[in-house]
Amino acid sequence: MTLFVTKFSDTMTSRGWTPLPREYIDIVHKKSKQYGDLFSQIMKKEVMITDREYNRIVSISEYTPDELFARNHDIKFKYRQESITNCSEKGECGFILRVTAASGKQDDSFNIQLVIDSNQYPDDIHFHEETSSLIQNCHLVS
Repeated sequence: MTLFVTKFSDTMTSRGWTPLPREYIDIVHKKSKQYGDLFSQIMKKEVMITDREYNRIVSISEYTPDELFARNHDIKFKYRQESITNCSEKGECGFILRVTAASGKQDDSFNIQLVIDSNQYPDDIHFHEETSSLIQNCHLVS
């Protein structure tokens, strides 16, 4: 087991993150041969994998793993929850996840947070409070 898989598994457990869908790992593994046996190692860690169904919300931009994890930035998602039937706010419904990069190899400062303060949203996207319960149980994948 690589140090990365062990560390990430421990982080998932300590932070209470839910496992990734097995179906997603299977799809990514077939498309990403450059990661070698990383995915097979992940599949062996029960805390990292689930067989539950999932919904996919795609970000506005695409990121490589290095771009995603190695720098501080915001990731925008366009998403309208089914319960929001008549929205008249400016811009598109959605949400922003704020990424705080780790500052070193053994650093636990890496974090991803849902931005809920409407003053921190640009004009092209806005957040509905009722979306926060859905976003709390999401996975960010590259």
